[in-house]
Amino acid sequence: MRSGAHDDPRAEVYGNDPALALDLINGMLEDGDRAEPLSALRRLAQAFGGMQAVAE
Repeated sequence: MRSGAHDDPRAEVYGNDPALALDLINGMLEDGDRAEPLSALRRLAQAFGGMQAVAE
């Protein structure tokens, strides 16, 4: 999955506002959408230092 040009600014916004990131995930879980959370989790991982940082 490739990152789009719009992903970096969103990742920065989520990284600067963890509450917004939490609201994003909670909203998608409430909606029951299965495709969008995967994309959002990729952006959130990027916002918080990448997959290795999240895993640690």
